[in-house]
Amino acid sequence: MLQFRFMKEEDLEEANKIYEECFPENGAKERIVTYRDGVLLAISDNHIVGMVTIDYLIDNFSGEKCAYISNVCISPFHQRRGIAYEMMRECEKICRRNGMNAMKLTSNKKRVAAHKLYEKCGFTVYDTSVFKKNI
Repeated sequence: MLQFRFMKEEDLEEANKIYEECFPENGAKERIVTYRDGVLLAISDNHIVGMVTIDYLIDNFSGEKCAYISNVCISPFHQRRGIAYEMMRECEKICRRNGMNAMKLTSNKKRVAAHKLYEKCGFTVYDTSVFKKNI
C-alpha cells in the first residue's frame, strides 16, 4: 500500500540514494538537506520509493499563492507503476489545504515521460523561458 508523509531526519540517507539514482548529475545530499522540511515522500513496504519537494510562494504584486513543485523522482525500480501520478495528486491535496491556488514546476525538455505525467495531472505549458546565472 502506498502512503505519503513528509521527510524526517532519519529518512535522509535512504532519500538521498533515490535522489542520486534519479538525478546523478545533481549534488543530492546538499539539495535534500536544504529542502528536508518540504519533501513529501512516497512510502511502499516501509521503504521510500519516491519524493517531491513542495515550496510555497506568494507573489507580492498579484497576491497569487502558488506552490513550486521540484525534484519529482521515483526510484527507477518503482517507475511505471502509477506512483508518480498518485504522488502528484497528493501534492495537489496538500497545496489546496495550504491555501495555494496554483502549482508550478519546471522540467528538463529531455524528460518526455515526465511531461506526459504532468499533462495527465492537468498541468499545461505556459512559459518556456528559464534563465539561470551561476554565481
